[in-house]
Amino acid sequence: MLKSLQEALSVAHQHCSTSEKWDHLREAFQKTTFATFGKKTSKDNDCFDAKSSKMSPIIDTKRAALAEYKLQPPEYRWVKLYSELYSRENTVVASALDAIEPLPIMEELDAEPTLAELRKAIDSLASGKAPGTDVIKCCKDTLHKRYQDRHPLQE
Repeated sequence: MLKSLQEALSVAHQHCSTSEKWDHLREAFQKTTFATFGKKTSKDNDCFDAKSSKMSPIIDTKRAALAEYKLQPPEYRWVKLYSELYSRENTVVASALDAIEPLPIMEELDAEPTLAELRKAIDSLASGKAPGTDVIKCCKDTLHKRYQDRHPLQE
């Protein structure tokens, strides 16, 4: 094809207008393409119809699988998925557990929070971000008061 195209374009058109040069280029591409590949034999523009004998069994299988999937209740699909994920028995070698470096114990986490820590935590809660009815904005003072009533000596 490349050789035929080069031959068709080799004809010099130096004294022609731009539109004549483009017409020559278009005709050269068309003639070379037809000579190389031939004219279209089918009147149908849809390539799917030409390959439908190969694609139909695949599409039928896909449709059947989708129909079967839709017949199952959603809860069953989740149960099936997680059953497959977590049904395998996992074994851990003792040497792998021994290789894990233990973290230091943080005793300060066992102490009850102070009122100042609680206030800081409650004040940091974003209003309008909780799921459902968001009462954080209007209840911050109530939360502070309830904690102070239960733990009057902490500050």
